[in-house]
Amino acid sequence: MLFGGDILVKGSVSLARDVGVSEAVIGVTLVAFGTSLPELAAATVSAVRGHSGLALGTVIGSNIFNISGIVGIAAVAAPLAVPAQTYLFDIWVMLGVTAFLFVFLAGLWKTTRLVGVLFLTMYCLFIAAQVYGVERLLGLFNSIS
Repeated sequence: MLFGGDILVKGSVSLARDVGVSEAVIGVTLVAFGTSLPELAAATVSAVRGHSGLALGTVIGSNIFNISGIVGIAAVAAPLAVPAQTYLFDIWVMLGVTAFLFVFLAGLWKTTRLVGVLFLTMYCLFIAAQVYGVERLLGLFNSIS
């Protein structure tokens, strides 16, 4: 799986660059997917065997480790530049989706397949905004109001 994930990431990134896809879109789609393959496999097996808590814990734990551990170590090694788009758009989308997810994790609302489709749709809309250009999208919203 590790070897396949590496090939998937390298090949996809190379192809995306050749087509002209931005580094930000490559990062939030192809690299994120490729590096998450082991967690996705473990979560899928756990969910199929009826251990949904373990599946959820695997995914959330992996994300927390990636954000805190990997980004933290990289920032200690060399300062990381944070694009303005992250402050103006990405972080707010992340916070909103996290707050929405918390409602389900706290057991206030029931998680269904429709909820899964909703979260997948939100991710696809986020990626579409990245591809279209968040600057253009925000400019569009500014011109409307």
